[in-house]
Amino acid sequence: DMKGVCVNSSGEVELNSKTLLDGDCSVFTKNGLYTYTLNVENKGSSELNVTLIDVLPHTADASEAGNGDGRTPASSFSGTSVYETTDLPDGASIQCTTADATSIDRDPATNNSAWTDTCDASSTAFKVVLPILEVGSETNITLNLQTEGNEDDDIYTNSFGAKASEILLSNYSNDVSAVVQTSSIGSTVWLDTNRDGLQSDGEAGIAGATITLLNADGSVYDSDPTTDGVQPLTVVTDANGNYLLDGLPDGEYKVQVTMPEGYMPTADQNGSDDSHGVDDSNIASSAGNVHTSGLITLGLGQETDEDNDTSRDSTIDFGFVKLLSISGTIYNDGNGDEDVNSTTTIASPDDEQLYATLLDKDGVAIATTPIDANGTYAFDNIVPDANYTVVLSTEE
Repeated sequence: DMKGVCVNSSGEVELNSKTLLDGDCSVFTKNGLYTYTLNVENKGSSELNVTLIDVLPHTADASEAGNGDGRTPASSFSGTSVYETTDLPDGASIQCTTADATSIDRDPATNNSAWTDTCDASSTAFKVVLPILEVGSETNITLNLQTEGNEDDDIYTNSFGAKASEILLSNYSNDVSAVVQTSSIGSTVWLDTNRDGLQSDGEAGIAGATITLLNADGSVYDSDPTTDGVQPLTVVTDANGNYLLDGLPDGEYKVQVTMPEGYMPTADQNGSDDSHGVDDSNIASSAGNVHTSGLITLGLGQETDEDNDTSRDSTIDFGFVKLLSISGTIYNDGNGDEDVNSTTTIASPDDEQLYATLLDKDGVAIATTPIDANGTYAFDNIVPDANYTVVLSTEE
């Protein structure tokens, strides 16, 4: 396992490779920085001069020069993984190479690669000469690697070889892996029939709403930074109103929903717009048919969903109310049956245009529309559960 070691036959040098976090595999975020610690300990009875070589994780490391068994599990990842920095003990020196990783011998005793003092993103391996290692002492080297374009469950396995000049045989550390865990945001856009801001049993989802991921500052999230221009991450709610934005790096986000015509946000949610209760609506702002959530933080120790998963938030819901229409027909009820017959509709009595005005419960005019040639009128996008009056007039 990660804390295990491989020791040479003399038992004087112990090598230990581990990731920053303990466990069988350390987990890190998409497009993130991951870290290995290379540990060398002198368990012998005399001081040692140690040189080590680390070939950076690559997708052909199932077998490697100088170590026929290769790494287990083999590295397997999308995108790039490049050298970022190393933290060295005082007195240590480092050199790097850009040689094909599959050709680099991790055994310092037999390696014949061309080494330079330049260590950068093009480096494929590094060699460190440690200061004299006293009896009973140990030292650590920290290796930081930067990734881009990787995917969920991508794996990066590392190990290193070392040789003490005072000992005949070289030695290899244990293999240790770091695994990508992406983050996700999702939940439901629903019809809040009782307008309480909470998703209740029996309240249906709304299909066909467009969901777009935003950065914390409200700009559109770029799902593929390696491609020119912004590549939005956009999905459409399914038949049940559900959506999922996945494959995300940890970070801070907002979610934007663009609704079809005929909906308005439900009443203020039970919690705050970033409370992330499982059933409340998370609309923080609206502009026309576009509605935006509060801030969402994904990452270790941050906000969690109902499953206590800190990298996945499945509580970002959006509640809406279906707007209504009020319509009617102006007609001459010649037969007194209080029904619109095919006989006479009235659009403009005495050649004067008629107008219908919609008033709220306090008598305040909301909208005015002319009666059309068929004697009909309509008011759309009307808030339900309210009292209205329609007034006819020859004045607009």
